[in-house]
Amino acid sequence: MNSWKRFLAVLLVTFALILGLSLLFSIDLSSIVKYLDVVIVASLISISVFLLKGIRFYTILRFSGINLSLYEALSLRFGSEFFSLIGVSYIGDELYRIYYLEKMDVDRGLAISISYSEVFMEVLTSFTIILLGSIFSLLNGFFNIYLYAGLVVSLVIIFSNIVFILGFSKIYWLVSGFASRIGFKSFSKKYVADDIHLFKSHFHNVILGSKAFPTIFSISLLIGLFSGLVLYVISLSFVPNHSFIISLLIVYIANTISSLPITVGGLGVTEGVIISTFYSVDPSSSAYIAILYRLSSYLIPLVISGLLVNIRMFRRVSSIVRRRG
Repeated sequence: MNSWKRFLAVLLVTFALILGLSLLFSIDLSSIVKYLDVVIVASLISISVFLLKGIRFYTILRFSGINLSLYEALSLRFGSEFFSLIGVSYIGDELYRIYYLEKMDVDRGLAISISYSEVFMEVLTSFTIILLGSIFSLLNGFFNIYLYAGLVVSLVIIFSNIVFILGFSKIYWLVSGFASRIGFKSFSKKYVADDIHLFKSHFHNVILGSKAFPTIFSISLLIGLFSGLVLYVISLSFVPNHSFIISLLIVYIANTISSLPITVGGLGVTEGVIISTFYSVDPSSSAYIAILYRLSSYLIPLVISGLLVNIRMFRRVSSIVRRRG
């Protein structure tokens, strides 16, 4: 229930942000209808991004020896994005996937490794794109204060993840100890030791293995390219000669800064990065691009993922009722 209250709150804040931008930049919101075709195309690309994440999730499961149908993997992965999009720093979808993997009798340590491996791939993809994109942009005279902020945050995040991987045993012991004190008795010493062993074995031998890593990372880079394509398609309606590399960089700088615990779904941060980039071209156009990007990359996927979560919950309750009946 709290998730749905947060969902409604996020919707209200999103619409308030759009209204605020329209007032600040003197935009008639009814004129957005003129760009309906752009919104549809950009939204379809956004949905493709989530489907690619589902394919990556399915690929990781296959490498991990877990036989889940492609449809189930796609619906579970897309549905989990609901919790990411309404969570601070895009956090929340990992726990949802761990929960459902455990319900399918996947050992907890393995479920944690599978879910975390996607986080790691996102971090690695983001760092790669921002680093290469920044070098390209600076060589071509593109400067933005968010560029340096994105680089710094990206370095901090990838360093934090390396520390997490190397120190997982100690971190997990602390988490499990705290969980045991507040009543989660499933975190016994035996199970914690098993979880740590499964995580280390799976992550190092499977995810970082010579077979899985190139495939999973390639899909992650494709996800990155499609993510940049969403903004690129929108920006072309206002800046015909806009660079795809710059669009890609803007998206990942915004996503990286938004991973800090300062916003929900990048609200405000994403718009700030987009507007500051396109403002010199035309202030009104920069606000249009920010609003259309918010609708295409966030609002529509949020509604679809929310519906998928609701369908999964309905099916789960129905199956319980049938078993009891």
